[in-house]
Amino acid sequence: MKTIRKNKSRHAGFFAVLLVGVLIVCGIAALMSPYADGVAYAEDNAFTNAASSSAKEIDYTFEEVPVEVVTLNAGGITQIQPRQNFNISYSLEPFWTTTTNVFYDVFPEGAASVADGIVTVSPDAVVGSVFTVTATADDSENITSESLEFLVEKIPVAGLTLAPDGTDSLLHIGKTRKVVADVQPAFATNKTVRYEISGTAWSMWNHSIRRRERSPQREISRR
Repeated sequence: MKTIRKNKSRHAGFFAVLLVGVLIVCGIAALMSPYADGVAYAEDNAFTNAASSSAKEIDYTFEEVPVEVVTLNAGGITQIQPRQNFNISYSLEPFWTTTTNVFYDVFPEGAASVADGIVTVSPDAVVGSVFTVTATADDSENITSESLEFLVEKIPVAGLTLAPDGTDSLLHIGKTRKVVADVQPAFATNKTVRYEISGTAWSMWNHSIRRRERSPQREISRR
């Protein structure tokens, strides 16, 4: 009989330990379960159910921050020749605006074009004329910058060569030879050439020279 009592006491102790273990596991699960159920904790470790037993998503709507100021910068350029190009940049205020793009306008239309921040003057731009460039913010407010003005300058002659037409450089008495003046650059604003000839033995007519009498060959020059 004594042996049976010892076995029963051992069994009771085992079940008591098992029960304590189960209670500990259940307690841990109970503490962790609020995270799964979407419960929010306060700083004092107390917790309150945020809305319901399931987690909720919060939707945010971001409002447009319109541009208030558009500023253009051409790096100090105010005069430009036909066919030339230069860089232009812009800045927007406030700096946290949700708009990042602008579109450009040139007046008069066709005087120049703007692409990727590069202004290219038309080859047909009138020398002495003025064109303007403005930038407008691409948002609902359409704020426009102040206009930048540019004066179209003439393209000066960089060089001039004079040569007889053909391969024969001799000029015979009583004969005429045509001469060719090559003005560089080819798109210079004024390509008009004025000829001068030295010596009474020479004459000039319609881009040609004529030797009127036997005389040493003279030099043709342009001043």
